[in-house]
Amino acid sequence: MANDKNYHHDIISNLPDCLKESILICLPLRDAVRTSALSRNWRFAWTRLPHLKLDRTLWPGSFARKDLALCTYLRRILNVLLSHEGPITELTFSCPRLQVCPEIDKILFMLSKRNDIEKFTLNIGSDQYKLHSLFFRFQKVKHVKLYSCSIHPPYGFIGFTQLLTLTMWGVAIGSEQLAGLVARCPLLEKLKLKISHAYETLEIQAPKLRRFIFQSRIKSVSFKNSPLLEEFVISHYSPPHDMEQEESPSLEKYNFFEIISSLPQLRRLCFDSCFMESVTAGGIPTRPSFTLVHLNKLELEHFCSYSYAEISCLLCLIRISPNLRQITMTIWTDDSESALADPAFKLVGAEEYNDINLDQLRVVDLACFTGSRNQMELVKFLLIKSPGLKKIELLTDVDILLERRYAILQELTQFHRASPTAEIVYR
Repeated sequence: MANDKNYHHDIISNLPDCLKESILICLPLRDAVRTSALSRNWRFAWTRLPHLKLDRTLWPGSFARKDLALCTYLRRILNVLLSHEGPITELTFSCPRLQVCPEIDKILFMLSKRNDIEKFTLNIGSDQYKLHSLFFRFQKVKHVKLYSCSIHPPYGFIGFTQLLTLTMWGVAIGSEQLAGLVARCPLLEKLKLKISHAYETLEIQAPKLRRFIFQSRIKSVSFKNSPLLEEFVISHYSPPHDMEQEESPSLEKYNFFEIISSLPQLRRLCFDSCFMESVTAGGIPTRPSFTLVHLNKLELEHFCSYSYAEISCLLCLIRISPNLRQITMTIWTDDSESALADPAFKLVGAEEYNDINLDQLRVVDLACFTGSRNQMELVKFLLIKSPGLKKIELLTDVDILLERRYAILQELTQFHRASPTAEIVYR
């Protein structure tokens, strides 16, 4: 009976190592370290954790003395790394309030000597911090996320030969340096970027790349040997049409449609009105000689329904996408639209658009819909050309008067629909 009691009393201490690790991974690192007080068998269990998250859970509770808090925080991080025995395959170092601090380089030095990190995240919240060249020694790294820092790959950098995903958010890096960095990552599949300054142009050479997401201002992007690219996103989240922009002679040389013709696996295409200016300046083919058979999602942000060039670009993209299933647009409108708008586009019945068929289109979402003649003509066109359409959702502009909304709704309900099940949601 006594032995039975001892067994039940000591069951936590005698848990298998794999089960201990599963428990510890679920805990904040600060609590995981505290489990060393449970028993002799738990004393060093946390030191073999393969995943370490060095974040604010290690930060002292009081921020009255910021300098002391920083020193205590960094000292705890260094102690954790010195005490750790097993391999570290995944490490997150997150301290958004931290500014330039030499201790960060000491931490990177300790990590570079291990050479076992496969997933690395660094978030220090200061673009004044220049990422130390020691980081570029992480030759086994497969997934990297860098936030708010300045990046300068060192001379002689051979690349990350095993890197699969790279996220750089709010970072400062030159376009040529970025292009060189990407070219030295032959297995890179996902590239997500938000650069702290505008780019004129960027050339991407990544034979395995599948996802390219760029959320900063840029005028032109080209892909060299990226036949597997499935997702191409350029988004800046701010309409440029109310801002004066310098004209660039390079825009006339940028042939966007030639670029995407080399991306046969493209499935999602998204760009904003700022990038649209580069697209339209490079010319829009009337009858493209290629199709994007896999493209199923088209997204345009701040689309100008009063611009003949942007309407033509949209129709060209629709024409080369026979299997398009979803169209999503945010429409850009200003008070001068009625004065600037070209005459309403008579898309329906126009001979040049007879060959366009949207047999696979299922969903259309138009945000900031005002019911202008060009917008209504576009809706009518999509309804007629889409025999499989299930829903077209029109999110109206909040400034439209109730009487005007009612008139728009009445006109919408009279449009002919090729799909007997198509639903118009106007709100």
